[in-house]
Amino acid sequence: MKKIISALLVVVMLFTLVFTLTSCGNKPSGKYGGETVTVEFDGDKVSVTFKILVASTTTTGTFEMGENNEILVTYDDSEDAEKAPSGWTYDKENDAIKCKFLGIDITLEKIDE
Repeated sequence: MKKIISALLVVVMLFTLVFTLTSCGNKPSGKYGGETVTVEFDGDKVSVTFKILVASTTTTGTFEMGENNEILVTYDDSEDAEKAPSGWTYDKENDAIKCKFLGIDITLEKIDE
């Protein structure tokens, strides 16, 4: 009986491991962007930083993944939400973020640190 329970626990643990690793690969993590716009994903939190000359501003919020790799962002401050990029999608193949900003489609590449 102990062998059956042990074997069953091992199988359950393996399924849990497989599902955990699969779910982790479907969302962005780390920093994306360039000199003017940087987007950082940490768990379910996101921060967007805009740099213009010597000034910078950061907007924070949370995100979750929607259908078709859409990134659904909820900003903490509603005023900043109007100025922040929208229409985000995660390009898993290239590990990049695609979004619209001021009517322009832009791609934010992963920043290696």
